[in-house]
Amino acid sequence: MLRACLRFAPLVTFLVLLVTVVGSAPAAAQTVTGTLQGVVTDATGAVMPGVAVIVKNDETGAVRELVTNAIGFYNAPFLAIGKYTVTAKLDGFQTVVQPGLLVSLNDTRVTDFQLKPASVAETVTVTGKAAPVNSTNSEVKSVMTSEQIMDKPAINPGSFLNLAEVFAGFQENPTSGQNNPTASSGSSINFNGTGSRGATFQINGVNNDDSSENQNRQGASLSTIKEFQVISNTYSAEFGRGYGAVVLVQTKSGTNR
Repeated sequence: MLRACLRFAPLVTFLVLLVTVVGSAPAAAQTVTGTLQGVVTDATGAVMPGVAVIVKNDETGAVRELVTNAIGFYNAPFLAIGKYTVTAKLDGFQTVVQPGLLVSLNDTRVTDFQLKPASVAETVTVTGKAAPVNSTNSEVKSVMTSEQIMDKPAINPGSFLNLAEVFAGFQENPTSGQNNPTASSGSSINFNGTGSRGATFQINGVNNDDSSENQNRQGASLSTIKEFQVISNTYSAEFGRGYGAVVLVQTKSGTNR
C-alpha cells in the first residue's frame, strides 16, 4: 500500500501545482467590457513609474485610480463600454487630461501620455486625436454603435441579425426561410464562406447558441442594444464554440442621464 502511494506521489504533486497555477491566473476574457492601457513617459521619452492615472466614465461618473509600474505602464481592464476621461498626474509635472476616449466592446484602447516639467500647477487637455489603430491583437471585427443601429432602417426592429448585412464579408444564406429550425437552415450570419451554421452568439457575455441549429436562442430589440459586434476572423480561444463568425450583443445599462 505504501509503495503504491509513493508511486503516485509525483502525479499528485503535479496536479496540485497545476491547480494552483491555473487558479491564480488572471481572467483574460472581456466579452462584455473593454480595456484602457498605455505608457507614461517624460519629455525625453524615459518611462515614468509612480504616475497617478485616473480613469473616469463620462456616462456614469465611476472612477478607477491606477499607478504606473516600474516601466511606466498602466492597465485598466474590464471597463464598461462607453466614453472615458483619463488623467495622468505627478508632482512637479504637468497634469495631462485626455477626454472622450471611447472604450468599445471586446477591445483594448492604447493611450499613452507624455508629461513635461511644470514650474506651477498646470493642466494640459489633449483633444483631436486620430482614431486608434488596433495594435494589441489581430482580430478582424466590425462594430455598430447604438447611434448607428438606430439610424439604420430595419424591417424587424426586434431582430439584431440583419445588422450584420452591412459588414464586409457578409453572405446571404442560400437556404430560404433562414433562422428556421424546421428548414434546418442555420443562422443568417454567414461570413467569408464559413457557413450559416458555424456562427456563435453571445448577449451580455452569456452564450446564446441554439444547440440544434446554431442559431441564436434569444433576440434583442434594436433600441436596447448599446453595441453590436461581429468577429469574422482570428478571434481568441474564449470564442471557441463555433468555427464561423462570433456575434456579440451588449445591451444598454444605467447612466447619469
